[in-house]
Amino acid sequence: MAMKRTDVQQGADFPVEETVVDEVTFETASRKQNHSLLEKDHARKALVNVYKAEPKISVMVAPMYADYFGKVMHVMINGISIAVPCNGKPYDIPETFAAEVFRRLRAINEQQQRQKRYSDVSSNVENAPGELALF
Repeated sequence: MAMKRTDVQQGADFPVEETVVDEVTFETASRKQNHSLLEKDHARKALVNVYKAEPKISVMVAPMYADYFGKVMHVMINGISIAVPCNGKPYDIPETFAAEVFRRLRAINEQQQRQKRYSDVSSNVENAPGELALF
């Protein structure tokens, strides 16, 4: 039976398919999902102990980097976060986090070196095309 638009607009009765939600399946799926989430959370919390057991490395972030990172550099690895103040004082942090701090500092230093090199217009002269290495 084909319904006309006017029938639908006037509220004519037409068959409605009812979907039955299987509550047991929904509860089971929810329980499995919650259990999986709890396992992952416990694994993340156990990872804290792994990072605490790592050898500590002294890290110092100079105040000049505060323009780039703010007053505190936040480092998050695998859901575990630490904060290193940019005040020029040494802090002992786990090796994995120290490696990330050093990588970020090195990236800022390389960016500043590139800016200096590009801004020195007097030495950016090519005698032959392709003579200067831009990167």
